Amino acid sequence: MRVTRNVTSKGTSYYIIRSVSGGSTEIVEKLGTESEIKAKYHCEDALAWAKKRASDLTIREKESQTKVMVPFRPGVPIPKDEAMSFNIGYLFLQQIYYELKIPQLCREIARRYAFEYDLNEILSRLVYGRILFPSSKLSTCRQSEDLFEKSSFEYHQVARAL
Repeated sequence: MRVTRNVTSKGTSYYIIRSVSGGSTEIVEKLGTESEIKAKYHCEDALAWAKKRASDLTIREKESQTKVMVPFRPGVPIPKDEAMSFNIGYLFLQQIYYELKIPQLCREIARRYAFEYDLNEILSRLVYGRILFPSSKLSTCRQSEDLFEKSSFEYHQVARAL
């Protein structure tokens, strides 16, 4: 961080600024005019006080940044059939799906025809899958296993639901 000053007819104003990626800067703190700094902090040289304040803020910022070390053991194998990553790109679609009240419609249809499977779950996975990664019913059924919320239906139930 560094001190910058702006000289106007009303006096010299001091600011502490920081460089930001992209070549621009941001104001961290507005210190005030030279006379305000001298009166408020009881100092003789406002510029020297502003530089000391900037160095204190820089030190405090560096102390607050900590490194996080994640342990990695290449000799330990990943357990079989254990998911380590999930596809969560469908979550924003889920809100729209529920706002359209499609689950209530599915519930009504399932109640009327006494289905053995969850029509809402199948329809939602097909909608999410066809929007995010358009492919066949079988491929969509397989890709729904990688979603954060696990699916409990099988492919033959998808074919019946359609």
